[in-house]
Amino acid sequence: MVFSHIRYYTREVPFEYTCEHCGKDSGTQIAEFRIGARSDWKWLTLSDKADQKLTLDAQKSMSKFMTKYRTDVEEKHKFSDFFPNQCPHCGKKQVWGKGNIKRNQFLFALACAGAGVIASFFVNRSGSFNLALLMFFAFLGAFAGMIIGPILFHLKQSAFPPRPKHIPVVHWPNDIEI
Repeated sequence: MVFSHIRYYTREVPFEYTCEHCGKDSGTQIAEFRIGARSDWKWLTLSDKADQKLTLDAQKSMSKFMTKYRTDVEEKHKFSDFFPNQCPHCGKKQVWGKGNIKRNQFLFALACAGAGVIASFFVNRSGSFNLALLMFFAFLGAFAGMIIGPILFHLKQSAFPPRPKHIPVVHWPNDIEI
């Protein structure tokens, strides 16, 4: 029998920004990064040496990730869910926060699937419940939502890219280099 062991490594990176809506300073906010390293071991508990190696692997993974992520933030201004983007004063989300893109695409696909289900009732005029037709239209709607949603989002982003007024100032730890 093989047992899986995971060691997590967490880094906190302070940052601050000026709200794009109310103009107030956010104060120091914390972005929390958490990376795990996994190892399969034949014993229920790890030896001290194996535990140290797994912890060191998690630290190395975090270092690689943070270096790449810092480059994305500083050169491309790409922020993700690690950075909370809701103003503590007015509660509105900032333009630089990109955390809702995937959720919106999923909701669009789900709405298209629902529209497909409703359309199947209008097509099936006999009044009987036809499961195959219902599933076909639901699948067709979801597929259209997954294909058309990202295309529409990309067209909207290229035509009207969001222009953040205030980019957050990130206080990176000294050991993270570009």
